[in-house]
Amino acid sequence: MMELKQQSKFSFRCNDKEYHGYSITKAANALDIDISRLPFSIRILAENVLRNLDASFTTIDDLKTVLGWVEHQHHHKEIPFMPTRIVMHDLAGVVALVDFSAIRSEAIKRDFEPRKVNPLVRTDVVVDHSVQVNHVRTNQSLSQNVEREIQMNQERYSLLKWGAQEFNNFHLIPPGKGIIHQINLEYLAKGICFSTDGDKTIVCPDSLIGTDSHTTMINGAGVFGWGVGGIEGESVMLGQPYVIRLPKVIGVNLTGSITDTVTTTDVALYITNRLRQHGVVNCYVEFFGEGIEQLSVYDRTTIANMAPEYGATMGYFPIDEKTMEYYHQTNRGEYAELTAAYMAQQCLFRDGSTITPQYSDVVKINLCDIESILSGPKRPQDKVRLKDLKRNFTDALTAPAVRQGYGIEKAHRQDQVEGLNHGDIVIAAITSCTNTSNPDLLIGAGILAKKLVERGLRVNQNIKTSFTPGSRVVHDYLSNAGLLPYLERLGFNIVAYGCATCAGNSGDLNHEIEHQIKSQDLIVTAVTSANRNFEGRVHPLVKSHYIMSPLLVVALSVFGKIQFDKETDSLGNDKHDQPVYLEEVWPTRDEIAQIKSEHLHSSLFEKAYQDIFSGFKEWDSLPVKHGQVYSFSKQSTYLKSPDYFDTEVSSDVSQIHNARVLLKLGDSITTDHISPVGAIDEHSAAGQYLLSNHVSKKEFNTYGARRGNHEVMVRGTFANLRLKNLLVPGKEGGYSVYHPTNEIDTVHSTAQRYAKDNTPLIVIAGKEYGTGSCRDWAAKGTALLGIQAIIAESFERIHRSNLVAMGVYPLSFINGDSAQSLGIVGDEHFSFTAIEGNERLIRVTAKSAIHDIQFTAQLCVETKLESQYLSNGGLIQTAFKNIYK
Repeated sequence: MMELKQQSKFSFRCNDKEYHGYSITKAANALDIDISRLPFSIRILAENVLRNLDASFTTIDDLKTVLGWVEHQHHHKEIPFMPTRIVMHDLAGVVALVDFSAIRSEAIKRDFEPRKVNPLVRTDVVVDHSVQVNHVRTNQSLSQNVEREIQMNQERYSLLKWGAQEFNNFHLIPPGKGIIHQINLEYLAKGICFSTDGDKTIVCPDSLIGTDSHTTMINGAGVFGWGVGGIEGESVMLGQPYVIRLPKVIGVNLTGSITDTVTTTDVALYITNRLRQHGVVNCYVEFFGEGIEQLSVYDRTTIANMAPEYGATMGYFPIDEKTMEYYHQTNRGEYAELTAAYMAQQCLFRDGSTITPQYSDVVKINLCDIESILSGPKRPQDKVRLKDLKRNFTDALTAPAVRQGYGIEKAHRQDQVEGLNHGDIVIAAITSCTNTSNPDLLIGAGILAKKLVERGLRVNQNIKTSFTPGSRVVHDYLSNAGLLPYLERLGFNIVAYGCATCAGNSGDLNHEIEHQIKSQDLIVTAVTSANRNFEGRVHPLVKSHYIMSPLLVVALSVFGKIQFDKETDSLGNDKHDQPVYLEEVWPTRDEIAQIKSEHLHSSLFEKAYQDIFSGFKEWDSLPVKHGQVYSFSKQSTYLKSPDYFDTEVSSDVSQIHNARVLLKLGDSITTDHISPVGAIDEHSAAGQYLLSNHVSKKEFNTYGARRGNHEVMVRGTFANLRLKNLLVPGKEGGYSVYHPTNEIDTVHSTAQRYAKDNTPLIVIAGKEYGTGSCRDWAAKGTALLGIQAIIAESFERIHRSNLVAMGVYPLSFINGDSAQSLGIVGDEHFSFTAIEGNERLIRVTAKSAIHDIQFTAQLCVETKLESQYLSNGGLIQTAFKNIYK
């Protein structure tokens, strides 16, 4: 094994310096394997395995499997992947530090050396997920929101600052610097990474995992990586490989050119819809063809960002000349030449002579076929042509929930004549990494705003407007171009540099607006440039949400309601009382390109990132604790140290007997439904806990901000206002039933009653269980509620693996079975027995007073490491054993 690694070494010179690497071509030749048609993404995975051949977790068979991908892609073999770095947002970073401190505390209890516990891989934490849109529409909104953010998060931020000084390989980027994915794209990513071997500098492709599913945005710059849960991020921090199944790679052949009125958002949403229909779940998607020559890295990252929405592990664009142009433009020219030289040596640089790789399947998309579109009103993959928008929302009003509708009766729909009506826009936000990474889209929005303001149009004050760019560079080029004042005149003042409205941190609506929505049960709408629009995600009272380009956010906010027909409706009347139609004010590509060439320069990026690790005075004044473990305050309602080592777990699914169903759920239950996310309702279990601990409602903050307190988070698990637990028909929200007495209570209170009885709990669910981006606490909260198994028709990949990491058994119905077809009511007692001869087939018995149901389910455990997690009780326990062998 080591001999092959030595044989694969190569060296090259660049800028008068010598560099070294490990050649996948040399290794393949030594193994007599032809890799000339391997997808680029698989070549990068092969280099990662080759470089780690001397690690305890990697074997020569792993390398043969990856290099022989053409033959092995259908066998789903396990491959250990060790990324060169990790990126985390602050929500996951806080939880990781709480867990690391807990592991160190356990080490002290056992008289071990606590400082052996450190991140073993470079970890960058970007504080971007805690800012809330409380103040809008003024030039003071940004500073006011930042001030409130620091005030509300002092404890959490002090913990992060403690971690930055206490742990090796832990780097902290303070709040107000931008969104994690944008900072990753514009600064952290270099195309390549470096390590040392004696006096030699080893070069390798940049690779990472991130604790947000939209980490895939970096694929647009040719960087290999994707999103994982915080639990998996901690696993790699603790030196364990991220074990994957060898994926299929779907090639997307882009042809043609984008027409003049079409935006990159339209392209991204179109691709999302096409690939979701085709089926690319758990696959790598790799783009090729003449069409990608038309796409800048900005465009590519907009498309790659949406990979979780089209279901792929990542959406990869190989490195090429466009990538090098981007590195120069973003002040990283020093890395561009070295990256190009290394990638060419490794046959990882795409140019005109590149042979088209062999793919598992190919999807052809002609960019000329794409028109102006949106997605909604409930899912990012549901494409809506702009010209069909009015009809789409009207139909959704009366359609049943199972068809992504709202079930509003027609008579009721016509009753609303005064005040707010169904379809009125109450939130309009230019937000999220997906689109605020793209200067073409933001410059376009600025030009459109200028034309609308000059015609005398305005946005209704009832609409909560906001602008949260992913990068501070945005302010500079929009301001220098004279466009920012026009966005501000329409209410789109910059209110934060962080993941705000898109993550549910939209803040409160006007009290009168909220009252009308509640009292009349209105289906009001949000229009945003976000990447996810699950019901209630941006605000619990806003059920309808359409994703669109920043340009359309501006246009529709002026129109004021979602029932817009671009063929017949004007956006409003100008100051001469003449109608203003969308096509009259829509910016041309030439207009956008001219401003971009004049005002977007590398000097802006140099300025924005020269102080990236420095904070402002409010941040610098936060106190920092010292010590090898964190000193948690007993009075804190933000941070508590969990005890992972005293919890009894079932080391085998066959040990689960007479379990009761805590929740019976339908299809498309997202992690937004499961995980504590957004605002904390005072009437919820978490709200009541905070009130009982003398926290006033105005100091509740969000669930995200309180992720370091498991007492809050477990009470918020399965507490989403739109959750439909079929055990309590006719009632929405986080409720369950205690079967012995048929009493209905909150999910948390019901789970506590079962815990007193020592009764194990399970969840029954339908298809696509666990889609969404709210990852780690969806699994941690599930485990802390005492849920030991989930039986679903299918699982989203990350949530399934996170459940395993928390010691929860994921099982899937097989042979077309479902809760409905089997006649499972939910009041049964469930027991599990492994079938002899096949450890992944489980016999399930469900008994009640009136029936006895037996069926076979499949244990969804994919790797040996996952089996270890389940037998040990989870990731933390397994990591501790490995550290202190």
